[in-house]
Amino acid sequence: MVSATMRISGHFNPAVTLGFLATRRIEAMMAGLYIIAQILGAIAAAYALKAAYPESVFVATRGGGQAIALDITGGQAFILETIATFFLAFVIFGTAVDQRGPKIGGLAIGFTIAADILAIGPLTGASMNPARSFGPAVASGVYEAQLLYWAAPITGALIASLLYEYLFMRRGREPVDHGELKP
Repeated sequence: MVSATMRISGHFNPAVTLGFLATRRIEAMMAGLYIIAQILGAIAAAYALKAAYPESVFVATRGGGQAIALDITGGQAFILETIATFFLAFVIFGTAVDQRGPKIGGLAIGFTIAADILAIGPLTGASMNPARSFGPAVASGVYEAQLLYWAAPITGALIASLLYEYLFMRRGREPVDHGELKP
């Protein structure tokens, strides 16, 4: 889906959108609209799952929502989600934003998400996306650790976005198709 929508935006993640906002790659009004759409899309998807699965399966799986493993502290979960989202946002900047990067955006992003899920999925659910956590929470009514599932991905995405933008990105004008911001 990232590759399919990359020409338009490719943003499915409010944390990544906030990284784009922090690096001035999207205007505030547009970022707000993206985030609202991302949240509404996640809620709609969760309700679609609720309609598609038997109630017992939906309830047992919390509608696809995450949970923190019993032997993981909140602090450890925050660190894991922050690092996983850092990797995701860094790869997004390195492959989809940086004009010098390889044009494999969707593939590299998908592999990074898969690697993050394999690494921390059993521990935190590997959210990396506040909307992805919020949608199932609304549909299931289980809001466990929502503050963590918002704060950690936003922290990781902001750190990665700012680091890549100001340490690795070549300075120059943004291509016309990226929607250049005027000072």
